[in-house]
Amino acid sequence: MGCGAGKSQKQPGLKLSAPQKQEMKIVLLGNALVGKTSIVECFYRGLSDQVYQATLGGTFYEIPMKTSDGQEVSLHIWDTAGTERYRALMPIYYRDAEAAIIVYDLTNPETLEGCQYWIDELDKHLGRCCLALVGNKADLQEQKVTETELAPFLASGKNIFTCVTSAKTGKGVKELFQQLVERLLRQRGKS
Repeated sequence: MGCGAGKSQKQPGLKLSAPQKQEMKIVLLGNALVGKTSIVECFYRGLSDQVYQATLGGTFYEIPMKTSDGQEVSLHIWDTAGTERYRALMPIYYRDAEAAIIVYDLTNPETLEGCQYWIDELDKHLGRCCLALVGNKADLQEQKVTETELAPFLASGKNIFTCVTSAKTGKGVKELFQQLVERLLRQRGKS
């Protein structure tokens, strides 16, 4: 019998399956009250008027997503506490992360200064990982952080991109995750 003729026979041990979703571990870091939880909740559930309590330790999200070319990915996102008393626990959450979203508050320049700590920590513990430096609260009028203040981070030679979001209005949130996933896929393709 030739190909396609007659009854099909199963061959033992041969399984045909759909391509598996790629999984990506992402961690959100930054000072307390910069909007890390609001960003991930906005991405996961859409806009919300909810006021969030400070995160204790970390919260895990598994969010399915499709890339611009239709590829399915599963984002494993750890939203972490921003208070100093939880810093000793953070390596548990960012261990094996491929990417980090480091968030600061556009209305509070001190939160941008705190980002350097997280960049150094990730560099020390993870080595090369994709970093997004995200200014949140773009909906507020009293923005105080300027683009020139980002220059030292961008000139560091690390794999960092910047983004501005508003978790309240949704501005830039989907684009942030889309860009991060696209960068991770390109990075994986180079390995």
